[in-house]
Amino acid sequence: MTGALLEKLLVSEDTYLKAYQIAFDLVDKEQQVFTQAVIKFIEASESLKKDQPQRQERMISILKGSVRDHLSLMFLKKNNHTDMLLINKIKESLPPKNTMLHSACIWMNGMMNAYTTNDTFIKDNMQWIS
Repeated sequence: MTGALLEKLLVSEDTYLKAYQIAFDLVDKEQQVFTQAVIKFIEASESLKKDQPQRQERMISILKGSVRDHLSLMFLKKNNHTDMLLINKIKESLPPKNTMLHSACIWMNGMMNAYTTNDTFIKDNMQWIS
């Protein structure tokens, strides 16, 4: 029934944006099995293939979670305010043979840059890490 509702909303010029919002909500709140069933219904819809193929493709990409993941990654990259100078100062102040503190510094960098794709500290300090 959800797939049929989304299909009906996608065809109309006035309500296709509401269908996209419902799709985002489904991805965030529903179980993956349910979302996969809705995807199969939307993919099999002949009326969407014929009338609105772009909306059908966009709806499928939203339901698969790729749009949400892309937007989240862009947000995290844009709002990454990691102080690399602080991490480097901590690294330089560590005693040379203390592996526990070395590991803590690497973990600190990992936590500060989680999900941001920022790996400059690791690349710049590969010799020190090894």
